[in-house]
Amino acid sequence: MPSWRLKIRWICGRFNSDHGLKQFGFNNVIWYSITMNNTDILIKEHNNRARISIAMLDIGRFRHDFLQQCIRYLQDKNLDIIFLPDTSGILTPNQVFDKIDRLSSGNTRIAIHCHNDMGMATANGIMGILAGGRVLEASALGIGERNGITDLYTAGKTLKELGFKIRLNTDDIETFRVYYHYVDNIVRDQTGIRLFTPCTPGLGNAISTHVAGTHADGDFGRSRDEAFCINVLCGNTLVKKILDLHGIGCPGEKISELVSAIKDQSSRLNRSLAPEDIKTLILSFPD
Repeated sequence: MPSWRLKIRWICGRFNSDHGLKQFGFNNVIWYSITMNNTDILIKEHNNRARISIAMLDIGRFRHDFLQQCIRYLQDKNLDIIFLPDTSGILTPNQVFDKIDRLSSGNTRIAIHCHNDMGMATANGIMGILAGGRVLEASALGIGERNGITDLYTAGKTLKELGFKIRLNTDDIETFRVYYHYVDNIVRDQTGIRLFTPCTPGLGNAISTHVAGTHADGDFGRSRDEAFCINVLCGNTLVKKILDLHGIGCPGEKISELVSAIKDQSSRLNRSLAPEDIKTLILSFPD
């Protein structure tokens, strides 16, 4: 039997308590549920607006049949939410879907909480909702324990595009960028580490930067802005766009020669080239 713990959490009241169990068999789930009924009465008497949730930690280590048995018993205990965290961050998206899709929770909402140890947290969270979860815990920049949890913007944007109604204006990218930079500055001030990078999904500047020549003549990526990086991967179309963007003149019959020169120079210097480098190459061509 895997190590597991149930944790009672409630909000909207001052009354607070935690209960934990480790290394108990299934009969103890029944005993604990009966005890929880008494606790539920005490909570509701103190504050009838209280919301009660249980977190069953580390579902990645649960057998399917054991998890199903737990949910069947708990769904009749007047709970508002059952949290099912992948606490160790060991599940893949298909595994999350498979675990959640098998569950029937009645009126109790299933909440998804995924950790990013293997970079799967956002994908796992989305798949958990697609499988039937009704609550997804996420944060700006995926801030959370260890390598973090599901990212708020990326998950929200994806779920809205899949047809879910979410009160989150994911079309207002600039506001999200401002907010994420604000959060990132707090993290940097307190830890010395930056989380917001050019490659932050959905919001980083790299989302609009094209490098490969094959990407220059199509409508690729999500960003409608275009930026270009000139290196050994460039092609004629990409170079023409760079010339037009920066107002650099080059005879049409010289474009192929310029592309070859750019590739050679980028390889020799072991870096991308700037517009000034391209101007220098054009000036070096014989008349």
